[in-house]
Amino acid sequence: SEDISGVAAGTYTVTVTDANGCTASTSITLTQPTGLFIPLSAITYNGGWNVTCYNGSDGFVNLVPSGGTINYQFNWSNGQTTEDISGVTADVYTVAVTDAMAVRLLIV
Repeated sequence: SEDISGVAAGTYTVTVTDANGCTASTSITLTQPTGLFIPLSAITYNGGWNVTCYNGSDGFVNLVPSGGTINYQFNWSNGQTTEDISGVTADVYTVAVTDAMAVRLLIV
């Protein structure tokens, strides 16, 4: 076939032979982005708590996305769509991060 699609990253070589048996070859290397990686951390106050007072709402979670293809989208379990969340209460939060190529990573 003249064209190929849906192939993985790697080096591909094509050789073409004409009607006289003459050949020509060329190669191309297809690359890919690094894997999507999302480390996260919560701000810790004195005493080791992530919210300063009982029933407080000053918690903060910081994401540091890397890899994948930039222009990430964030979907937190509390409905926020920003990279980091702040002003949150003590609870368990999950986030789904989707990169520009629709690679999705769920973090709990």
